Parts: sequence; C-alpha cells; structure tokens
Amino acid sequence: MVVGTAAEASFVARKVKYKAFLVLLKCLPYLIMLMDWANTFLCMFGKEFTWLSYVGGTSYLVLLFMWVASFVFNFCSYHRVPLWYIFVNNSLVLYDTYIGLPLDNKELLDLNLVLVGGTIVLMTILYIREKRRWKV
Repeated sequence: MVVGTAAEASFVARKVKYKAFLVLLKCLPYLIMLMDWANTFLCMFGKEFTWLSYVGGTSYLVLLFMWVASFVFNFCSYHRVPLWYIFVNNSLVLYDTYIGLPLDNKELLDLNLVLVGGTIVLMTILYIREKRRWKV
C-alpha cells in the first residue's frame, strides 16, 4: 500500500497498532494459562522455577482488565475460558497458601489436571458452537 499523505500514514500506523493490540490481547491469556499450568505442574514435583511465576504470573487486576477488554472488543466466548482457568487456579493457589487445602501433592495434581481437562473440553465445546453459529 502506497501511503501519500501524513494523515494516511498516521491512519495506517494506528490501524497496525490496533491490530497488534488485539492479537496480543487474544493470545496473552493462552500464554499465561500455559505458563500457569507449567508452573503449577512443576511445583507439584518440587521443581521451583521462580521466573515462571514472574513472567507468567498475573494479578486479579490484570485478569479484570483482560476480562473487560474481551467484552469491549467482542471476543468469542471461548477466548474467555483461559481467563476463568487462570482465575480458578490462582484462587486455589492463594487459598492453599494462606489457609491450606487438606490435600497432598498427588491430589492437588489430580485437581489441577481435572481443571485443565475441563478447560480444554469447555474451550472445544464453545469453539464448535461459535463456528456453527457463524455458518448460519
């Protein structure tokens, strides 16, 4: 695309930034979910990788921003499922840290695997439902 004026160049730059922001906003929850799962899985076996917590860890305020942004930009419902996973997993970790769950490491791992499996199943169901809705 040949850009003639400064106004056109500014418009193209804004459009590229907007698209990049949307792609990042859609991909970031999945990346955080994978890092969160890897960190939880490795911690169950006594392997502490603190950098995974720093890079992939997220606060409830960041989750709130991503949740609101997913509604503002009209994301499909399956794009919100990783946010639910992160919220539930962080809540379980927070509860286990300060109050304590009466579960050993094997049971916590089983609980996490059920949470991951449920997330994958829910994402698949919502993805198929969205694709069917768009065909009609």
